[in-house]
Amino acid sequence: MPNIGRKFLEDFDLLMKLGVIGLFDHFEIVEIVRYQVGNATPVNIMTIAVALENGTGQKTVKLNQARIRLGAAKDYSFGVFKSTVSADALREALQNYFTTRSWSPNGVPISVGSLEPIAKLLISTESGPGVSTEN
Repeated sequence: MPNIGRKFLEDFDLLMKLGVIGLFDHFEIVEIVRYQVGNATPVNIMTIAVALENGTGQKTVKLNQARIRLGAAKDYSFGVFKSTVSADALREALQNYFTTRSWSPNGVPISVGSLEPIAKLLISTESGPGVSTEN
């Protein structure tokens, strides 16, 4: 596993220890994926994972009934999906990504480009909108 992946998982493990930042045990994951005519594997556009306390696993739900189409992008369509997974399941999906470059937190492989870490930020609720303090 590359050093970036190892460091990311170390940070994930630290933050997931009960009481460090909360009592989080699950994540709600919302993903936007792009489909392309002639390509069977969807492409990840954006993933948002929000930590939950006392969560329960939920199967993936498609948030849009029909794929979203944009007039200028005739060969592309988009889907939005939501699921809830345990913190352990998300960690396993992350470890799998860093080891194999395969992203499939919900069991369906999604193409993902190269990920690069950004500097850690502490965003205080006292700071106001758009203001952050480097950690």
